[in-house]
Amino acid sequence: DMLMKTLKFGCQHSTSPICETCIELISDLFRSFKTDMPAEQFTEFFNLYCIDVVQLYFSILTDLTYKFAFQSIITLFILFQLKISSQ
Repeated sequence: DMLMKTLKFGCQHSTSPICETCIELISDLFRSFKTDMPAEQFTEFFNLYCIDVVQLYFSILTDLTYKFAFQSIITLFILFQLKISSQ
């Protein structure tokens, strides 16, 4: 939980390398867990953090300060869409 809180905090940083790195780390975390965790554990993890992450990313997408992170956020949304459509 502390790791996700830290990464979500970093996503809101105004320095682009920090923000983009945290966004990419969250994407990598979800991607890695999807491939390495048993399906039921990944589903629990996904259900626990998905809504918070999506809310955070929509708030970043609607703030022009973070326009540099658009592609990274869209990549995560595609990953989420794949997870939702596979259920």
